Amino acid sequence: MNGSFRWIATLAYAGVIFYLSSRTWGGAELFPHSDKVIHLVIYAGLAALCFWALQGTSLRGRSQLFPMAAVMAFLYGVTDELHQMTVPGREASAADLFFDGVGAVLGAWVASAIMSKWKRREGR
Repeated sequence: MNGSFRWIATLAYAGVIFYLSSRTWGGAELFPHSDKVIHLVIYAGLAALCFWALQGTSLRGRSQLFPMAAVMAFLYGVTDELHQMTVPGREASAADLFFDGVGAVLGAWVASAIMSKWKRREGR
């Protein structure tokens, strides 16, 4: 797949995160701490997309792609929390940032595991 498309998809996903972070949310949670689960899932998705996009670069192998994807997604989480400080009705949260980081690591790890399995199956 075209490497540019991978980056466009990743940046579009990040744009959706930015849009959602720009909105004020109110109301009850789905279940206790559901917002933390949402942070984890969203940043797992971002890290998986970063891993996918990075495969089109000169970085090779899990030892390079996994940490780079996780760090990229986590750093975006940092900027997201800073951005939320400027949105009326929103606030930055260390707990949200923690779950962004956990999601980033899990997403990069899952993407790495899936890619490793796929490469073994393909005989690469």
